[in-house]
Amino acid sequence: MNKRITFIVSVFVFIILVGTVGYMIIEKWNLLDALYMTTITFSSIGYGEVHPLSVPGKIFTIFLILFGFSLVAAIAGLMTSLILKGEVGNIIRRQKMKEMIRKLKNHHIVCGFSPVGEAIVEEFYTTNQRFVVIDRNEAALEKARKNFPNVVYILGDASQDDVLLEAGIEKAKTILTCLNDDSMNLYVVISARSLNPNIKIVGASVEDNAFAKMKRAGADYVISPQRIGGLRMASTALRPNVVSFLDIMLRESEGEWRIEEAAIPPDSPFVNFTLAKSQISRNTGLVIIAIKKASSGRFIYNPDANTVLEQNDRILVLGNQEKLERLVRYISKGL
Repeated sequence: MNKRITFIVSVFVFIILVGTVGYMIIEKWNLLDALYMTTITFSSIGYGEVHPLSVPGKIFTIFLILFGFSLVAAIAGLMTSLILKGEVGNIIRRQKMKEMIRKLKNHHIVCGFSPVGEAIVEEFYTTNQRFVVIDRNEAALEKARKNFPNVVYILGDASQDDVLLEAGIEKAKTILTCLNDDSMNLYVVISARSLNPNIKIVGASVEDNAFAKMKRAGADYVISPQRIGGLRMASTALRPNVVSFLDIMLRESEGEWRIEEAAIPPDSPFVNFTLAKSQISRNTGLVIIAIKKASSGRFIYNPDANTVLEQNDRILVLGNQEKLERLVRYISKGL
């Protein structure tokens, strides 16, 4: 449909150009007079001629009127078709989406509104993340739009570079590809890594042999939803109270409680402080469950009060969004 619109607009501009140049050559008129005559002829307004027309000029005008009438009829037919099919609203929405995406920075890109993608979108939506959804299935995106109002989405193939660029991949922080085809997920990983070498890539693998391929292609993390689902079922059988706790934390309290993380900035006033001296838990109300050391990449679980904080260490905490925001402010400025 967009190609038809582009074609008709191109023809319209071409006829205006041909008409203007034609009058300038045939009647020796100046640019303004020629453009004015072309416009009133083309639009069939019926104003009088700018100057008396010669015989060649009259013949040229006849052909211009015929072409103009045909084009106007084509435009009217197209607009009627667009309105009847609801395409006008879709075009307006797509333009609105492009404007919204242009303003995004450090956002997430979700490729595929599959069941896995829907779970990701639900979590991002609940925690007020900035993200874009890509899917080539219009019905899937309509479902996303209905279940998650104001979600930003693109109708297209996520494995294509131009679609990823439209999603703002050059400014994005993370891309998550959860298409139902491992080969398509692999294409997304390769394209994403080439378009933004610094982006964090999370891929979903359906088959076991896709794990290594995606890692080699540049994925930072590869997740197997089937394996995780199996482990969760086993955990439900072996430790049901732990699973119930996680369900309550993630769903029943409307996503209020989360396990979150925050990094110690290099200029933090608490660099080289112990946990006890920093008084992070006391001043934020958060429970510190682990620290990932920047120097070694290792986790310290349930860290004791004498654990020393270093720059770029990541603190994993249990709490709600409000307390997490308080944590970020506190470790950055001590406020």
